[in-house]
Amino acid sequence: MSIAKEDGVAGRSYEQRIEALAKANAVRARSAQFKVKLSSASQVDALRIAVQSLGEWNAMEPPLVMTAFQLLTAIRRIGQMKATNFCRRAQVLPNKRIGQMNRDQQSRLADVLRAEANRLDFGTTTTAVDRRFNGG
Repeated sequence: MSIAKEDGVAGRSYEQRIEALAKANAVRARSAQFKVKLSSASQVDALRIAVQSLGEWNAMEPPLVMTAFQLLTAIRRIGQMKATNFCRRAQVLPNKRIGQMNRDQQSRLADVLRAEANRLDFGTTTTAVDRRFNGG
C-alpha cells in the first residue's frame, strides 16, 4: 500500500497546492483588511460593524477566520480584559471561531456588542463620583 507522492507532498498535485495557498492567502488578506477596518473606525462604529458582520459572517467570500477574542481586540479601546468579559457575558469561549459559532452564540455576542455600542453612544455610564454626588 503506497501513497503516490508528487513533489514531496502525498496526494496533491502542484496546481492543487498553489490553489490552496492562494485561497489561504486570500482569507488572511481579507481578515487583515477587516481588522484594519475595525481599528480605524471609532469604537461605537467598530462595534456596529462587528454586529453587522456577525449576521453575514458565513456568507462572506472568502470567509474570515477569526476568533471572538480576535474580533473584539481588533476594536479600539477593547483590550484583553474587556474582550474576555464580553465573551463571558455572551457565554462564548474567547477562542471559538466566529464561523463555527451557532446562531444562538452569534446572537448573544451581537447583543453584548450592541449593548456596549448603545452604552457608549448614549453615555449611560456613571462614575463613582457621579454616584456619590447624585445620591446613586
